[in-house]
Amino acid sequence: MFFGNNAKLEADIALQERRISKLKLEMKEVKQKAKDEVKLIQNELDESNSNLEIVTKELKELIEKVEDTISFDVDTGAHNRRYFYDVSESIISLAKRDKTHISLSVIYINQLTISDDALQSIIHMISGSIRECDIFVKFDRNKFVLLFPETSLKQSEIVSAKIHTLVENKYAVDNGKYTVSIGVSEFIPSTDNIMILLDRADKIAKNSS
Repeated sequence: MFFGNNAKLEADIALQERRISKLKLEMKEVKQKAKDEVKLIQNELDESNSNLEIVTKELKELIEKVEDTISFDVDTGAHNRRYFYDVSESIISLAKRDKTHISLSVIYINQLTISDDALQSIIHMISGSIRECDIFVKFDRNKFVLLFPETSLKQSEIVSAKIHTLVENKYAVDNGKYTVSIGVSEFIPSTDNIMILLDRADKIAKNSS
């Protein structure tokens, strides 16, 4: 009788072990299936992100091509670099003929991200600080250029300092303040063209940050 009970107990244990092994195998299969599904979803997300990056890049390139054919920035309505190059040569020619001064300021807004509203506010602030004859353009997301006809270096430095103060002291943002780097340079008729003048002011601005 005792041996019979042992045999039955052993049989029950063996049956439970088989059931546990089967459950473990099923759980392993479920886990593997879940991993495969997660991997598939991740691959689909990666592909979607890749496609989104491609579309975003193509859209940016399209906007740049459009801006190359017009004289203003699509996002802000400010004059762009095409406008700058179109008018600067005429201004330089007149200055050489009339022997008048020309100065140029390069302005960098030192912030990694600038919201569209902040950008519009800064553009409005700078536009309100200059004369109607001055040329103000948006070169890049955070780079602006001011061309001052009939203006000496000292005069343009005064205006640039005013802009510096306005942006840094009067325009606060959620995570602090925008800081400004400005480089000012005067056109030298005997050696300069617009690219040399622009490059010199740009280097001064970068070195001042």
